[in-house]
Amino acid sequence: MSKFDNCQLLNGIFTNQALHLGQDLLNASVDYKLEEIYGQDGVVGYEVLIDNVGSVKDRLFNAGLLMDRLFYFIEQSACFYKYDMEGKSLFVNFEVYELCDSKLLKKIVEFSELLKVRGMELVCEITERNLCAPCRVYEQGLLFLKKHLVHLCADDYDWAQGDYRSRDLLRLFNSVKLQVPKDEICLESFSKNLHWNDFSNKFDFIVFERVETVNQLHSLKSLNIDHSYYQGYLFESNRIKLSPLG
Repeated sequence: MSKFDNCQLLNGIFTNQALHLGQDLLNASVDYKLEEIYGQDGVVGYEVLIDNVGSVKDRLFNAGLLMDRLFYFIEQSACFYKYDMEGKSLFVNFEVYELCDSKLLKKIVEFSELLKVRGMELVCEITERNLCAPCRVYEQGLLFLKKHLVHLCADDYDWAQGDYRSRDLLRLFNSVKLQVPKDEICLESFSKNLHWNDFSNKFDFIVFERVETVNQLHSLKSLNIDHSYYQGYLFESNRIKLSPLG
Protein backbone atom coordinates (compact mmCIF):
# COMPACT_ATOMS: atom_id res chain seq x y z
CA MET A 1 0.00 0.00 0.00
CA SER A 2 1.64 3.22 -1.15
CA LYS A 3 0.89 6.60 0.42
CA PHE A 4 0.17 7.77 -3.13
CA ASP A 5 -2.54 5.16 -3.85
CA ASN A 6 -5.28 7.65 -3.01
CA CYS A 7 -3.57 10.69 -4.52
CA GLN A 8 -6.20 12.51 -6.59
CA LEU A 9 -3.53 14.39 -8.55
CA LEU A 10 -1.75 11.22 -9.69
CA ASN A 11 -5.01 9.43 -10.39
CA GLY A 12 -5.94 12.32 -12.69
CA ILE A 13 -2.62 12.32 -14.52
CA PHE A 14 -4.25 12.07 -17.96
CA THR A 15 -6.95 14.68 -17.34
CA ASN A 16 -6.82 18.26 -18.56
CA GLN A 17 -6.37 19.40 -14.98
CA ALA A 18 -2.83 18.03 -14.89
CA LEU A 19 -1.65 18.84 -18.41
CA HIS A 20 0.34 21.93 -17.48
CA LEU A 21 2.15 20.63 -14.41
CA GLY A 22 5.86 21.25 -14.75
CA GLN A 23 5.47 24.26 -17.06
CA ASP A 24 8.83 26.03 -17.24
CA LEU A 25 8.57 29.10 -15.03
CA LEU A 26 11.92 30.37 -16.24
CA ASN A 27 10.47 30.80 -19.72
CA ALA A 28 10.49 34.41 -20.92
CA SER A 29 6.72 34.28 -21.50
CA VAL A 30 6.09 34.14 -17.74
CA ASP A 31 6.82 37.29 -15.76
CA TYR A 32 6.39 38.00 -12.07
CA LYS A 33 5.90 41.08 -9.95
CA LEU A 34 6.07 41.82 -6.25
CA GLU A 35 2.88 43.44 -4.98
CA GLU A 36 3.09 45.38 -1.74
CA ILE A 37 1.34 44.42 1.49
CA TYR A 38 0.80 47.34 3.87
CA GLY A 39 0.71 47.74 7.64
CA GLN A 40 0.00 50.83 9.71
CA ASP A 41 3.45 52.29 9.03
CA GLY A 42 3.89 51.38 5.37
CA VAL A 43 5.04 48.36 3.38
CA VAL A 44 5.56 45.22 5.47
CA GLY A 45 6.04 42.72 2.66
CA TYR A 46 5.52 41.66 -0.94
CA GLU A 47 3.52 38.89 -2.59
CA VAL A 48 4.94 37.19 -5.69
CA LEU A 49 2.28 37.35 -8.43
CA ILE A 50 2.17 36.32 -12.08
CA ASP A 51 2.42 39.53 -14.11
CA ASN A 52 1.05 38.35 -17.47
CA VAL A 53 -1.98 36.37 -16.37
CA GLY A 54 -3.59 36.19 -19.82
CA SER A 55 -0.83 34.02 -21.28
CA VAL A 56 -0.89 31.51 -18.44
CA LYS A 57 -4.55 31.45 -17.47
CA ASP A 58 -5.76 28.33 -15.65
CA ARG A 59 -2.36 26.65 -15.73
CA LEU A 60 -0.77 24.92 -12.80
CA PHE A 61 2.95 25.46 -12.38
CA ASN A 62 5.96 23.83 -10.81
CA ALA A 63 6.76 25.95 -7.76
CA GLY A 64 10.27 24.50 -7.59
CA LEU A 65 11.21 26.45 -10.71
CA LEU A 66 9.73 29.61 -9.25
CA MET A 67 11.89 29.06 -6.17
CA ASP A 68 14.95 28.89 -8.45
CA ARG A 69 14.06 32.27 -9.91
CA LEU A 70 13.54 33.74 -6.45
CA PHE A 71 16.93 32.42 -5.33
CA TYR A 72 18.45 34.12 -8.36
CA PHE A 73 16.59 37.37 -7.71
CA ILE A 74 17.66 37.57 -4.08
CA GLU A 75 21.28 36.72 -4.86
CA GLN A 76 21.65 38.96 -7.92
CA SER A 77 19.14 41.79 -7.62
CA ALA A 78 18.08 42.26 -4.00
CA CYS A 79 21.04 44.56 -3.33
CA PHE A 80 19.44 47.10 -5.68
CA TYR A 81 16.26 46.96 -3.60
CA LYS A 82 17.89 46.81 -0.16
CA TYR A 83 15.79 49.65 1.23
CA ASP A 84 12.60 48.06 -0.16
CA MET A 85 13.35 44.51 0.96
CA GLU A 86 15.19 44.63 4.29
CA GLY A 87 12.97 43.85 7.26
CA LYS A 88 10.11 42.79 4.98
CA SER A 89 8.31 39.50 4.33
CA LEU A 90 8.16 37.73 0.96
CA PHE A 91 4.82 35.96 0.39
CA VAL A 92 4.95 33.00 -2.03
CA ASN A 93 1.95 30.84 -3.01
CA PHE A 94 2.08 27.05 -2.91
CA GLU A 95 -0.59 24.56 -3.91
CA VAL A 96 -1.37 21.93 -1.32
CA TYR A 97 -0.28 19.05 -3.59
CA GLU A 98 3.21 20.56 -3.76
CA LEU A 99 3.68 19.79 -0.08
CA CYS A 100 4.27 16.14 -1.05
CA ASP A 101 7.39 17.12 -3.04
CA SER A 102 10.44 16.54 -0.81
CA LYS A 103 12.79 18.45 -3.13
CA LEU A 104 10.51 21.48 -3.05
CA LEU A 105 10.20 21.30 0.74
CA LYS A 106 14.00 21.33 0.97
CA LYS A 107 14.17 24.38 -1.34
CA ILE A 108 11.57 26.19 0.75
CA VAL A 109 13.52 25.66 3.97
CA GLU A 110 16.79 26.70 2.33
CA PHE A 111 15.19 29.80 0.82
CA SER A 112 13.66 30.68 4.17
CA GLU A 113 17.10 30.52 5.78
CA LEU A 114 18.60 32.63 2.97
CA LEU A 115 15.99 35.33 3.53
CA LYS A 116 16.61 35.33 7.28
CA VAL A 117 20.29 36.02 6.62
CA ARG A 118 19.18 38.97 4.44
CA GLY A 119 16.94 40.31 7.18
CA MET A 120 13.72 39.08 5.56
CA GLU A 121 11.10 36.42 6.20
CA LEU A 122 9.55 33.89 3.83
CA VAL A 123 5.79 33.49 4.21
CA CYS A 124 4.45 30.34 2.52
CA GLU A 125 0.87 30.92 1.45
CA ILE A 126 -0.99 27.62 1.18
CA THR A 127 -3.79 28.26 -1.30
CA GLU A 128 -7.49 27.56 -0.88
CA ARG A 129 -7.49 25.06 -3.79
CA ASN A 130 -7.45 21.46 -2.58
CA LEU A 131 -6.82 19.04 -5.45
CA CYS A 132 -5.86 16.32 -2.97
CA ALA A 133 -9.12 15.66 -1.09
CA PRO A 134 -9.74 13.35 0.64
CA CYS A 135 -6.00 12.52 0.89
CA ARG A 136 -4.20 14.36 3.72
CA VAL A 137 -0.60 13.23 3.12
CA TYR A 138 0.22 16.90 2.51
CA GLU A 139 -0.03 17.42 6.29
CA GLN A 140 3.40 15.82 6.58
CA GLY A 141 4.77 18.62 4.42
CA LEU A 142 3.16 21.23 6.66
CA LEU A 143 4.63 19.55 9.73
CA PHE A 144 8.08 19.49 8.11
CA LEU A 145 7.96 23.20 7.32
CA LYS A 146 6.63 23.98 10.80
CA LYS A 147 9.48 21.99 12.33
CA HIS A 148 11.97 24.13 10.40
CA LEU A 149 10.29 27.36 11.53
CA VAL A 150 8.93 28.34 8.12
CA HIS A 151 6.06 30.83 8.40
CA LEU A 152 2.81 29.25 7.12
CA CYS A 153 -0.12 31.38 5.99
CA ALA A 154 -3.62 30.15 5.03
CA ASP A 155 -4.41 32.03 1.81
CA ASP A 156 -8.02 33.07 1.06
CA TYR A 157 -9.30 31.31 4.16
CA ASP A 158 -13.08 30.82 4.05
CA TRP A 159 -14.21 31.34 7.65
CA ALA A 160 -17.91 31.53 6.69
CA GLN A 161 -18.46 28.48 4.45
CA GLY A 162 -15.83 26.15 5.88
CA ASP A 163 -12.31 25.39 4.71
CA TYR A 164 -10.24 22.22 4.30
CA ARG A 165 -7.48 23.82 6.40
CA SER A 166 -9.71 24.48 9.41
CA ARG A 167 -8.45 21.52 11.47
CA ASP A 168 -4.84 22.63 10.95
CA LEU A 169 -5.40 26.39 11.18
CA LEU A 170 -4.51 27.00 14.82
CA ARG A 171 -2.12 24.06 15.08
CA LEU A 172 0.13 24.78 12.10
CA PHE A 173 -0.56 28.19 10.55
CA ASN A 174 1.10 31.38 11.75
CA SER A 175 -1.14 33.78 9.84
CA VAL A 176 -4.21 33.97 7.63
CA LYS A 177 -5.35 35.98 4.59
CA LEU A 178 -9.01 36.93 4.19
CA GLN A 179 -10.77 38.39 1.14
CA VAL A 180 -12.74 41.54 1.91
CA PRO A 181 -16.22 41.79 0.34
CA LYS A 182 -17.01 44.84 -1.83
CA ASP A 183 -20.79 44.69 -1.46
CA GLU A 184 -21.86 46.89 1.49
CA ILE A 185 -24.24 44.32 2.99
CA CYS A 186 -21.64 41.55 2.75
CA LEU A 187 -18.99 43.90 4.13
CA GLU A 188 -21.16 44.73 7.14
CA SER A 189 -21.75 41.02 7.76
CA PHE A 190 -18.02 40.35 7.38
CA SER A 191 -17.24 43.02 9.97
CA LYS A 192 -19.82 41.90 12.54
CA ASN A 193 -20.03 38.11 12.29
CA LEU A 194 -16.58 37.24 13.60
CA HIS A 195 -15.13 37.85 17.06
CA TRP A 196 -12.20 39.70 15.57
CA ASN A 197 -10.12 40.26 18.70
CA ASP A 198 -10.28 36.59 19.69
CA PHE A 199 -9.64 35.46 16.11
CA SER A 200 -6.74 37.83 15.45
CA ASN A 201 -4.98 37.03 18.73
CA LYS A 202 -4.47 33.46 17.52
CA PHE A 203 -2.14 34.59 14.70
CA ASP A 204 0.99 36.64 14.14
CA PHE A 205 -1.05 38.79 11.76
CA ILE A 206 -4.09 38.86 9.45
CA VAL A 207 -3.82 40.09 5.86
CA PHE A 208 -7.00 41.58 4.41
CA GLU A 209 -6.95 41.06 0.63
CA ARG A 210 -8.73 42.76 -2.27
CA VAL A 211 -9.01 46.12 -0.55
CA GLU A 212 -10.19 48.27 -3.45
CA THR A 213 -12.29 51.03 -1.87
CA VAL A 214 -11.90 53.57 0.92
CA ASN A 215 -15.12 52.21 2.45
CA GLN A 216 -13.56 48.76 2.76
CA LEU A 217 -10.45 50.19 4.41
CA HIS A 218 -12.45 52.27 6.89
CA SER A 219 -14.53 49.22 7.84
CA LEU A 220 -11.39 47.17 8.45
CA LYS A 221 -9.68 49.84 10.51
CA SER A 222 -12.80 50.19 12.67
CA LEU A 223 -12.22 46.61 13.84
CA ASN A 224 -9.18 47.85 15.83
CA ILE A 225 -7.20 44.67 15.20
CA ASP A 226 -3.55 44.60 16.19
CA HIS A 227 -1.18 43.31 13.51
CA SER A 228 -3.60 43.68 10.60
CA TYR A 229 -2.17 44.14 7.10
CA TYR A 230 -3.80 45.25 3.85
CA GLN A 231 -3.41 44.36 0.18
CA GLY A 232 -5.28 45.45 -2.93
CA TYR A 233 -5.67 47.91 -5.78
CA LEU A 234 -6.51 50.77 -3.40
CA PHE A 235 -2.81 51.01 -2.63
CA GLU A 236 -0.43 52.41 -5.21
CA SER A 237 2.20 49.87 -6.22
CA ASN A 238 5.70 50.13 -7.62
CA ARG A 239 5.48 46.47 -8.70
CA ILE A 240 9.11 45.35 -8.54
CA LYS A 241 9.58 42.79 -11.33
CA LEU A 242 11.36 39.45 -11.30
CA SER A 243 12.97 39.13 -14.70
CA PRO A 244 13.53 35.71 -16.31
CA LEU A 245 16.98 34.17 -16.00
CA GLY A 246 19.47 34.99 -18.72
